[in-house]
Formats: sequence, structure tokens, C-alpha cells
Amino acid sequence: MPMYRVAAQGATALTDDAIAEILTTSARRAKIREIKIVLRAATATEVGLIRSSTVGVLTTSVAGQLLDPADTLASTSLLGTAWSTQPIIGTAYMDRHYFAASAGAMYAWFWPDQPLVVPISASLCLWNFGAGTAAANEVTVTFEE
Repeated sequence: MPMYRVAAQGATALTDDAIAEILTTSARRAKIREIKIVLRAATATEVGLIRSSTVGVLTTSVAGQLLDPADTLASTSLLGTAWSTQPIIGTAYMDRHYFAASAGAMYAWFWPDQPLVVPISASLCLWNFGAGTAAANEVTVTFEE
């Protein structure tokens, strides 16, 4: 099973908005091994990991890049960072993290044994659940398909 990695500047999300969305198409599931977020600005930021109930309509996205160039199967999963319609989420976060106002602060989620699976035609969001605008940030995702 090929492994991919993708990185992009996440959205500087307003209160209760998506920072990034890991979206699968109708082709394959994404089996996430790692998600990392790094703050680029000294702004206190609250980030939650949550599944969407309705995927967003992406206007900016990046596809995963193969870690092994000998593999030839292109990624069908996307990392979205801008939307014409935001994803819709519920209230059951999988995890939440609170960043102090410190540029360069980093947090990573790991699933080394049992990957976090994003089903076909579904998404997983990094969500600003805080009371203010999120810091400028970078998001990196490592996954299999």
C-alpha cells in the first residue's frame, strides 16, 4: 500500500471554521498515520480534530505525494485549505489542542499501529474551535491509500 505525504499552509480560520480538511474522493480511503500542525505566528490557537458530517466544497487543495517514487499509484486524497462552502461538523471532537501564543509551536497526532481511517467520499477536519482567529499555520499529513 503506497504511503503519501502532503503539506500546505492551513487557513487562518475565523472562530468556528476549518483550518484544513483531509478529503477522500470516491476512489479510495485514506489511512492516516500522522497529522502535524505548526504555528507560523504568535497567536493563541485552539485546534480540534473532528470528522465532518458534510464535506466542504474545496477551492484550494493539494494531493498527496508518494514517499517512494517507485510506486506509481497517484493519491486520490486531498488536503484542502480554502472553501467556497465550509465543511459541516458535529460536536464530537476526537482530540483538541490548545496552543499558547508562540510562533513555531507544533503539535502532532500519530497512529503508528492502527491508522485513523477517512472513509470514501468523507473528510476529517482540523477545526478552530477557539474564540479568536487561528494563527497562520502549516499542516502536514502522512497517509496510506
